[in-house]
Amino acid sequence: MVRELDGLKLAISHAKYPVHFTDAALALRRWFCENPEMIRENSEFFGTYLAPLVDSVRPSDAYWTDERILGFSSEAQGLRT
Repeated sequence: MVRELDGLKLAISHAKYPVHFTDAALALRRWFCENPEMIRENSEFFGTYLAPLVDSVRPSDAYWTDERILGFSSEAQGLRT
């Protein structure tokens, strides 16, 4: 579980374009859904960045403003396991 989260954090830190952030966020959202106990510890992050995303509908790249990218990138590195 920790190794998977570390891999997702790495993907987020290397993302350069909105589509990369979307892919990383969707993967992280799936990880949280597979590990629901982690949502409680990271509920603010999940609610802010991941809850609005839906796997069945590709989110628009407009979702990622510069401010949202910066917050998502920095806060993802501090996720607790």
